[in-house]
Amino acid sequence: MRDRENGYGVSSLEEKHMISLLTYLVTNGPSRKIDIYNCVSSNPRMPDKLNHLEEMGLLHQEMDMMSRSTIVTLTERGYDVAGLLMEIDERIRGPGDRS
Repeated sequence: MRDRENGYGVSSLEEKHMISLLTYLVTNGPSRKIDIYNCVSSNPRMPDKLNHLEEMGLLHQEMDMMSRSTIVTLTERGYDVAGLLMEIDERIRGPGDRS
């Protein structure tokens, strides 16, 4: 399943932490990179993964000059995809399972 426009599809999310990054952002909103690393993974490839998601049009990274931190925000498309992933997670877990 490849996106005809940019060549990306669902298989782009198979790499470790890609789904976790999206679900973290949809749950927590715009976040500093350091918070994402602390909560999702401190894998040295995390910046590459964020860059890949940005290339896919799912998130945006912007330097906040006041805090000197990079803020990561889901795009509208990213919210849509992350919302679908959350829905899939709920369906797999079953009703009432929040673990």
